[in-house]
Parts: sequence; structure tokens; C-alpha cells
Amino acid sequence: MPTDGYRTLRHAGETIAMQDVVVTPEEINAEPEDGATSVISRSAGGSISGLLSYSTYDDFIAAVMGIDWVDEKSFRVTDEKRFPTLRLKGDKVELEFHEETPILLKWPSAGTVRIQNLEGSEVEVPYRIINSDRLEDWRDIITFSRDDGIKILNSIQRDDLFARDTVDLKIQKIQLGAIVNSNLSKSFTIRKKINSSYQIFSGNIVSKIKFDFQTQQTPSIQIDFIGAKMNIDEVSKYKGPTPATTTQIMQASSFQNFRLGDSSYDWLVQSAKLTLTRNGATLEQGIGSVYPSGVQFGSFSVTLDLEIYLRSDNPVDLFFSGGSGPVSFTIFDEQERRYEVRLLNAKFHNASAPIDQKNKSMILHVAVTGNPFLGGGTLAIRRVG
Repeated sequence: MPTDGYRTLRHAGETIAMQDVVVTPEEINAEPEDGATSVISRSAGGSISGLLSYSTYDDFIAAVMGIDWVDEKSFRVTDEKRFPTLRLKGDKVELEFHEETPILLKWPSAGTVRIQNLEGSEVEVPYRIINSDRLEDWRDIITFSRDDGIKILNSIQRDDLFARDTVDLKIQKIQLGAIVNSNLSKSFTIRKKINSSYQIFSGNIVSKIKFDFQTQQTPSIQIDFIGAKMNIDEVSKYKGPTPATTTQIMQASSFQNFRLGDSSYDWLVQSAKLTLTRNGATLEQGIGSVYPSGVQFGSFSVTLDLEIYLRSDNPVDLFFSGGSGPVSFTIFDEQERRYEVRLLNAKFHNASAPIDQKNKSMILHVAVTGNPFLGGGTLAIRRVG
């Protein structure tokens, strides 16, 4: 049966509703009672909470990041004359492709790529595309930070870029990896059935998403919306929605592979709370209507609150010194469908290890903020499934 463009959403609770701002004018008169109330603003919004499962909330995750999900794409270099060139440009490194077709034209403007050498060794690094609108000479150029340029060289066993400024890389394959936050603006229409009618909430943007991972608890998600208005319509006017996803609910053991930088040290994490926010997201309202007429999407930010078991061999100096570097972890279900999450340039704040109880393990508390890496980009997420 054809659907009407809506999709049924799995959830554990929601508070989507109209939000009226009501005032009582303080007119001075002889009556011993308040005057008539007046609605000065009317909008919609609220939250949807759920238990984390693969693909169920992907549209909202991409929306708060300001980007669309893309399928993984790759190409192979088969002609030695077309090996890409890695070139040092100040504090960044450019990778230039010598192909007869603009291979990166449909790639996101930012993300991560996996680069594989002729022997099969791989490295994954964040990138940004530059000069993608100047393709008359069939060149695509993507740019990396200086440190990530070094990683690429190390992965193919070359170390002479910074002596020569230019190196021809013998690369076998380059593959699109994760998406990185960008500047795409997206909104949603949310429909709720009340008896024989639908409440239709339009113009909703995702203002915040919270992921909560706790020991011995099911991973959860909360999505906050701000929206424009609500209309009532008859259910009979609509066809059925697309069915909800049927993927497994993830378990407490789903949070794995927590890493600082490229270290392989195995941390034991007690809890992790990841928050993706559109700072400054707000409704725009003008004179002449109680309803909003526009929306400001704000700017993207990431925070991660951690509680980690502190052990004698933990390399904790980075936390207590307010250091910085990439932070990554993986979330997966029993079918190995997963999200690989990476804060590209994290900064550590307010680290503490309170001793507040006898016979209690010492827990390290640390607040993490995501800072942009060179050229922009704070958070990368790769989905595999």
C-alpha cells in the first residue's frame, strides 16, 4: 500500500505539544478581577525519548549535525600515472587527484576517508573538500590537517613530505568514511493521532540530542524539537505511514572501543553522556501573527560527560592537564550494525576523582567539549550495517 511520506517512529515517550505564551494585561480600572488573558505567542515543541537501536533515529542525528547520510563510496587507482599527490601547504596538507572524472563531486564537503596502500594497510582521517567548483582541469583536492597528513604518509611508509613538500602516493583505494557536521538546514513534520484526528506539528527542527550510556542500563536517546505550529486534520484523509524500524534495541554492552587519540589503551567507562546541540536555535517571530514565521538553526556543538574507573596504570595526565585530542567510541548491536563516533578535536575540562566513600572504586569524572579541527568539523559518525 502506498504511504503518505510519514514513518512510524519507535519511542519510549514524548511531550510534543502546543506551547502558548499567555499574559494578563494589567489595565487599571475599578473591577476587582483580572482582565481577559491574551495569547502573545504560539509555537510547538517538546521531546521524543527512546531506546537506542540502529537506523531508528538516523534522520534526526543527521539533522542536528546539518548533513545527510551518504552510502560508502570508494574508488581504486589502477594507473600509476594517476596516483594522487600529497602536497604540504603551510599548516595543512592537500591531496590532489589526477582522474578524468570529478570523483569527489558528490561527496559531502567534509567527512572522513579511509586510504589504503598497495599492501592493504589503511588509515582513516578527517577531510574537507576544496576547489570542488573548479573542475575544468579534472582535479579534485581534499585537505587535511598537518598531523593527519603525517598519518597518511606513515600508513604508506613514506616520511619525506616535509623535506620535499610534494609526494606521489601509491594508493590502492580511497573510501568515503564518516559524515561530519556541516551546514544543511532540515525540518520535520510530526503527526500524532488523537482519537479520530491527527495533530500535525510542522516546521520542527532538532535543537538537541542526548545519548545516555550507563552501566547495567539500556542505552537511551532524547531528541528535543522546536517547531512552528500545529493543525488538526482527519485521519481518514491520509494513507498509512511507512512501518517502524525493527532493528534490535542496543544493550549496555553496546558501548565499546573507547579511545583517546590513536592509543589502544582499554578504558573501563562507567557512564558516557553525549550531547549534540544547535546553540542559538530559536524561532523568528514578527508583528502581525502569534505564530513564528522563520527559524534560526544556530551553531553545532558537542559535549561528552564521562565517568571512568581509575586504575593504577591509567594514563590520566591528559585529563588533569586540560589536554586535547581526538576521542572515539563504537556503539553496536548483536548483529554488528554499528555507529563509530569520533570527536575530532576534543578538549578536556574539570577532571576530578573524588574520594567520598569507603570501599568504593575511584571514579574519574571529566567533561569533554568538541572543538573544530582545521578548516571546520567537530564530530564524525560512521554507520555500518
